[in-house]
Amino acid sequence: FGLHPNAEISYMTESTRELWSGLVSMQPRGGGGAGVSTEELIAKTAADIQNKIPTEFDVPVLRKKLSAMNPDKAPTPIQVTLLQELDRWNTLNSYMKVSLRDL
Repeated sequence: FGLHPNAEISYMTESTRELWSGLVSMQPRGGGGAGVSTEELIAKTAADIQNKIPTEFDVPVLRKKLSAMNPDKAPTPIQVTLLQELDRWNTLNSYMKVSLRDL
């Protein structure tokens, strides 16, 4: 089951620190030469991730299809949960696209 709210905050904070620590350690270090600049590396990585983001789900169409599958035309509780999660997924995808484009 879920974590206590304070434990969840601590967990997320530590996870974020570990993520950023790993990202910073992968950055190229100074030195001269014909290497790729940090900005170019970030732009390339962002573009690569952006190309891998899947298309959004068409939730209204899925809602109609799920309703048609049920005898009383109302979605079941698990279908409602699925639709809610798909809405969240679409929001996350949109946010990622905008954030990566802005990099």
